[in-house]
Amino acid sequence: MKEAISHQFTTQNMSQNKTSGDLGFLYIAMGNDYFREAEKSAETLQDEMQDFPITLITDKKECHSEHFDSINVVEDVSYSFGDVVNYIDQSPYDKTVYLDTDIYIQSDISEVFNMLEECDIAASVAENKWHMQHYDLEHPVKGVPEAFPWFNGGVIAFTKNKRTSRFFDLWRSEYRQDVQNGIIHNMPSLRCALYFSNIQLAPLPRRYNCLVRAANKTTGQIKVFHGRLEAFDALGASKEADIQIATKVLNNTTDPRIYIPLTDGSFEIIDETPVSIRTRYQSSNLIYRLIGSIQQHGIKNTLQTIYNKSLGYLNNFYN
Repeated sequence: MKEAISHQFTTQNMSQNKTSGDLGFLYIAMGNDYFREAEKSAETLQDEMQDFPITLITDKKECHSEHFDSINVVEDVSYSFGDVVNYIDQSPYDKTVYLDTDIYIQSDISEVFNMLEECDIAASVAENKWHMQHYDLEHPVKGVPEAFPWFNGGVIAFTKNKRTSRFFDLWRSEYRQDVQNGIIHNMPSLRCALYFSNIQLAPLPRRYNCLVRAANKTTGQIKVFHGRLEAFDALGASKEADIQIATKVLNNTTDPRIYIPLTDGSFEIIDETPVSIRTRYQSSNLIYRLIGSIQQHGIKNTLQTIYNKSLGYLNNFYN
């Protein structure tokens, strides 16, 4: 399939200041909904990394956007997870960071390109089990030992060389077999291709691909949030968590923490600081709670809460 689609590009250069070269970002968006979401994602990327070029691969024949430096229009599309598999290696850059359309960039991530000096591909380990629910994970899947992790395809950094070329060929081949067997997602074939390809693979920390639609744990500053930016009938996931709330709440602290998305779009944050560290503050439960409140809500809000509660206690006492 790679040979059949490799010459179907119509390229629109949107910017004269950035050109195809060593480093760049890639989006693949088929259909109006994904195109609009890709624009939103690219806008967050431009806010943090305006010096890096961004390429979009899409089926929209007449589209113009200030958020992409080049737009490559293709015709042979399936509107499935296979579009990413078929076109991801058509990036014009020597070193590429591919992003799903439902990615929100919170901070500069140029250090990901530095990893590609020593490895071929970098991606984060998948913690969400939705894509794996049809498999017996206690036995090999597609010949891959259970000890080999699953990887999320929402953020994939890769460099162009013979090893990654063979990897993408194998990914396409394995994906076609999966589709014939009724498996529509590309994660099983991605895992298989990563394992059986002779590539140098590096894991990305969760904060470079933080899924916000399911409970998980993280530490440090989250730089890349992964969750729907637009509400539409998407293949992968619906817009359950509010990405704007996530970017504000989940980075209130860099300490180890568990986050739980709630039904109203907000999040519950649970401190996961090791018990050995917490015990330093537990000589007084009041002091521990005070410190925790200041860390989570700030001094001003904590003092306001103490004041309001004190007034309530006094009113109850005298009444």
